[in-house]
Amino acid sequence: MIVQATNNTAGTLSYSALGVSIGAGNTVTVPLGLLNPAAFDPNVLKDIADDKLRLGDSVNTYQGDAAVQYLKYVLTGLPLYVSSAFLYYSAPINVRQTAATASGATVWAMRNPAASTKTVYIERIEMLLGFDMGTPIGRSLQRYDLVRFSAATPSAGSAITVVPADSSASASAVTSVRFLDTGLTTTSVVFENPMATISCPATDQTTTKYKRFVPIKLSAGEGLCFRLNVAAVNGQSMAGEIIWSER
Repeated sequence: MIVQATNNTAGTLSYSALGVSIGAGNTVTVPLGLLNPAAFDPNVLKDIADDKLRLGDSVNTYQGDAAVQYLKYVLTGLPLYVSSAFLYYSAPINVRQTAATASGATVWAMRNPAASTKTVYIERIEMLLGFDMGTPIGRSLQRYDLVRFSAATPSAGSAITVVPADSSASASAVTSVRFLDTGLTTTSVVFENPMATISCPATDQTTTKYKRFVPIKLSAGEGLCFRLNVAAVNGQSMAGEIIWSER
């Protein structure tokens, strides 16, 4: 299998972990032996997301999400890595606001338990935000913050079942995924600063798509959640999925 990396910028891209340096507009072949998940350079994924770097083989060139999926195929498809291929898990995001809940409420959360022996890598988040009410009174620009947290597990609300991508995979290390549109109980939870704010105009038939595939690392005891950045408006919603690997 041949992996070719193409520089889609006007400058030079260098990746020490991969042992390659690619001039502007050039393509190089990446030695498969250097594609080691244990030493993988996260800047590769960031540059793919920014469309600075494209990947492919001797026939096709992939960009954006397609390049990420191709890279995952290479890393987990080679015989060298079959015994240590990543295990993937998924959980739905489906929150519809039913009340004017105050800013700061945590409406969806997952946590890698403090006793976990696995590190969780959030590899993909994809959501569609919308608004379904017919009365314009009280509308605003809806906003949700994507936030990492630690120290405690949000409680109350409804539990969400984690689904493995491989039906024969072991159970996920993530034992708590929950949601509540009026706000989960977050006693003793320590929140970090938001890493993203996602917004959507509160207008009928208006939607906003959010997609992230630069990994977020959750060590044992850390979690990820969505918090209201501003007060919620009845009828706003977000729906989609979150996918992670554990290793």
